[in-house]
Amino acid sequence: MAITALQVLERTLRVTWDDGGAEEFHHLWLRDHGVAAGDLHADTRERVVDFHALQPDLRPLEAELEGEETIRVVWSDRRETRHDGGWLRAHTYAPGRGTGLGSAREPWRAEMVEHLPFFDYREVVESEAIQLRFLRGLVRDGFSLLTGAPSAEGEVERLAGHLGYLREICFGRLRDIRVEPSAYNIAFTDDVVKPHTDLANYAWPPGVQFLHCLVQEASGGETRLVDGLAAANDLRAEDREAFDALTRVEVEFQISNRDYDVRAASPILVAGPEGEFKMIRFSNQARRSFVCHPDLVEPFYRGYRRLSELLNDAGNQVHFRLAPGQILAMDNHRVLHARDAFNASSGRRHLQIGSMEMDVVMSRIRLLERKLNDRDTRTA
Repeated sequence: MAITALQVLERTLRVTWDDGGAEEFHHLWLRDHGVAAGDLHADTRERVVDFHALQPDLRPLEAELEGEETIRVVWSDRRETRHDGGWLRAHTYAPGRGTGLGSAREPWRAEMVEHLPFFDYREVVESEAIQLRFLRGLVRDGFSLLTGAPSAEGEVERLAGHLGYLREICFGRLRDIRVEPSAYNIAFTDDVVKPHTDLANYAWPPGVQFLHCLVQEASGGETRLVDGLAAANDLRAEDREAFDALTRVEVEFQISNRDYDVRAASPILVAGPEGEFKMIRFSNQARRSFVCHPDLVEPFYRGYRRLSELLNDAGNQVHFRLAPGQILAMDNHRVLHARDAFNASSGRRHLQIGSMEMDVVMSRIRLLERKLNDRDTRTA
């Protein structure tokens, strides 16, 4: 994107682009994000200059354009930096703008069922371009669906090998979801499972869950998904005090059996500095106690009640039946999943689930973008 004008102000550099947009960048931020000779290690490209070594009152002595997209700045410490206009536009920190995962997310409701993001398993494995579309869809919508996968145990791990690697948790690398006689978790029964994020009992729950349908013979057992981003946005708009309480009160979550007892305390919602959605941790079945300031108790319960209503509202959910050979990939920090009750005596139902970090997905997206020269600044 071409730059048409530069203006050095008292504390900022104002940059104007050819589409009429303009942003201001603080001098110190601009210097911190520029590269002068000696700032980076010659081989590793890591920073070698401590931030405290920069003069706190740095200001531009000169700021000029080199071509249409590069800014050259000479600073008061006589160092020079160069800045790419496209990078600056993508990384502006002005209110309402964002970069990375947050800016790529698009909220949805029940109407999403009309255009579910299906991808062919073989094409995702064999085509890097289609794999990139699949992963971008996972980031944008919070879930993607693969069809035509082999109905074989361990296929989730083989898929993960094409994307990165799985995360080991207390259940192992893969977890079988089927009815078990001595169930210690509702997922191993044929009862309804309400909307939840997985492994809320971990200090950092896995960012991505892969759910592979191997056998689906029983009547019932349909899958439901709901967008935690949309629900949190609704709550924030309706009752900011209640929303804020859910970001401040730490709730304990626990999953345990005879072999392990994993628990962690965290707010239900994680928000950014402007109140923007970052993450939801919601599992009513694994929720335990909390302790907080007395003034937060009532706003917390008001917020939790309303959030639970929004997440369980059919108008906010997509509803479909997973078929053998389908793999559902979910952003576990955003999208909640649920299961209708089913009749275990009517047939078998067997799924396998594996966990991955969203960091792995984002890394794969960036590598594919570089290789294919297919840049999407929202996932930069």
